[in-house]
Amino acid sequence: MKSVIATKKLKRLPVYFFVALILGTLQGILTPAYGEWQQYIIDDDINLAVNVDVADIDSDTELDLVVTNFGGRELLWYQNNFPEWIRHTIDSVAATFAWSGDINGNDTLDVVATLYSQGKMVWYENNLPDTIWTQYIIDQNTDNADFMLVADFDNDGTLDVVTAGSAMNGGDVVWYENHHPNWREHIIESGSGRYSSLNVTDIDGDGLLDLVATMVNANKVVWFRNENNGLSWTKYAIDDYLNNAWGINSGDINGDDKTDVVATTGGPYFAGNDVVWYENNLPDTIWTKHIIDANLPRATWPYVTDVDGDDTMDVVAGGYLGDDVVWYENNLPDTIWTKHIIDANLDGPRVFAVSDVDGDEINDVIVPALGRVVWYKNPYTTGICVYVPGDCDHNGTPLELGDVIAMIGMYRGSVTPPYECSCPPHGDNFTPTADPNGNCVALELGDVVTEIAAYRGTGTASGCEDCPGTLRLIPGSRDEPTVMPRLKSKVKIGKRSVSE
Repeated sequence: MKSVIATKKLKRLPVYFFVALILGTLQGILTPAYGEWQQYIIDDDINLAVNVDVADIDSDTELDLVVTNFGGRELLWYQNNFPEWIRHTIDSVAATFAWSGDINGNDTLDVVATLYSQGKMVWYENNLPDTIWTQYIIDQNTDNADFMLVADFDNDGTLDVVTAGSAMNGGDVVWYENHHPNWREHIIESGSGRYSSLNVTDIDGDGLLDLVATMVNANKVVWFRNENNGLSWTKYAIDDYLNNAWGINSGDINGDDKTDVVATTGGPYFAGNDVVWYENNLPDTIWTKHIIDANLPRATWPYVTDVDGDDTMDVVAGGYLGDDVVWYENNLPDTIWTKHIIDANLDGPRVFAVSDVDGDEINDVIVPALGRVVWYKNPYTTGICVYVPGDCDHNGTPLELGDVIAMIGMYRGSVTPPYECSCPPHGDNFTPTADPNGNCVALELGDVVTEIAAYRGTGTASGCEDCPGTLRLIPGSRDEPTVMPRLKSKVKIGKRSVSE
């Protein structure tokens, strides 16, 4: 599949159009909204993508993707070949979940996968640059194993695997101890519990990784305390009644240095609309429940991360029924969370990843869904100011009509600049997107004139470079986008099966 640049060339408009904008005769269209997420298609030739993991598979320091195309019976990885993605097949199997990690200790990232329909847990050895991945068996007769994660439970420096019975059929909660090339099974909980999601984190702060989980059949949120390097576990309740509890994640929501828990209800298969967070009050065993949103139909898997770069943990979640991808802004101590739409039209969002795939120092959102894998570029900035000359609306693509409209709006005071920078010697409120003439004085008429000329091809946009350590200029133009386009090509890769 040939790569496609995700930009759109617009007809150059006459000068009187821009004069009308400045004078206000076209005020009705002066509404470029900062905070909008750009959607880029990584792959739209895929059946049912269930989960995505972000990792440097080819050891080139660029973050790649691992994706389970369950409906198409493919386990895939996508090579980040900026500004393109290249699709590779690890194996032609119907994997439900897959995560990366260095399983054999050779400093390359391998892939662990659940083959639910085959009742197997396997891992694939990364043999790059050899394109053949070697499959090894972890367990060839699991108890309905489905959701799975990779972590070091016994603190021996090697990565282990944890899984649980599926949300539909139930089964044991087990972890597999990595004694490469062999694996040892440990039962955390036996029985027929239907676990819809797991998360690995240190709940009690003792340095050992614990397990938090949602039980869709029992309507519970629980955590398992790791008490002896994985050799013994104790189960505790977080919530004894969360109807159709589905997704789970963790992080320090309220900034008290304790790990809190976020859960959702419904998922792809059950009724539920809730996104909630539980305040960790340990050593008190009672968790305080807080509502983030009670109106996200069939909420899927949540993710705790700092979306807007303000050093507080926000929450990203999907709404399966409404085809939504949203994020919730943490306004604590105000208990009301602000809901922001990332996308309101993505069919069937599943287990997504949050990571900085484009290297702009703030996390983006990568979502597997029905028929596609999508990357949403985070419009916020953090750490240092990032500015593409001429990109006045800060959407990653410079010299568009929207940039001209944004610059005029900022000059007239009807549009708020996307962000401000601490930029000595220009103060703490310098707005680089409003300085396309590069004289380090923003919001001048000259900036409007420069942006119009650059858009029409009769001038050049630049930027203030007198901000050492805080402002980073990224070259860009309509012909040289600074964002990733869609998939470049497919490369089919075979595999060898090796049993232990």
